Amino acid sequence: MTDNLDGTYTYSYSLDLDGTVTMYVFLYTQFGVHAEFFDNTASTGTVVSQSYPSFIGRDHGSGLITPTRANSASIKFFIKIKIPTSDTYTFYVRCDDGARIWLDGVLKATCNHGTVSFSEVVDQNSFHDIVMTWYEGSGGAKYYLEWSYTGVGQTQLPSVNSYYPQYVASVQNQLTVSCPFGYSGSIASSPTKCFEI
Repeated sequence: MTDNLDGTYTYSYSLDLDGTVTMYVFLYTQFGVHAEFFDNTASTGTVVSQSYPSFIGRDHGSGLITPTRANSASIKFFIKIKIPTSDTYTFYVRCDDGARIWLDGVLKATCNHGTVSFSEVVDQNSFHDIVMTWYEGSGGAKYYLEWSYTGVGQTQLPSVNSYYPQYVASVQNQLTVSCPFGYSGSIASSPTKCFEI
């Protein structure tokens, strides 16, 4: 994406399939996490509330998680992290009852009443997407996301490295991809649908 330095941005992309394409625009703001709350343990369906905490970590005890539920509730967290230095980072998820964590779209760990961890080699100033889902069936309720790397012991992922997404807009376009000159059909990249004339 290119910053045009006039309040607008330009982004170019190419597609090789016909169909409807929807582009979503999000603004990432430093010092926080986007959290969506659900009145179920699956983190799906209607979002009953949202918040932007500074970090992923809280002990609810037996108190309310959503505006109406202390049990059978879940939260889905979205965060983009900025890496302060090139190193091998270990990420820790502590949970009660359960949690799952994805890094850049890949499921990395599943937590069940305890602590799980995974390690990743990452470069300085690179950005990485984290999605974490957490659920509470009954009883005590807590979740924490922490990290460690050379010279830094296991600690809460700092808000200075955290960026949360906020929806700005979306646009939908119907696209038709044409075959190159000398061919007939509708999809240039598919030899089974473009026929030489």
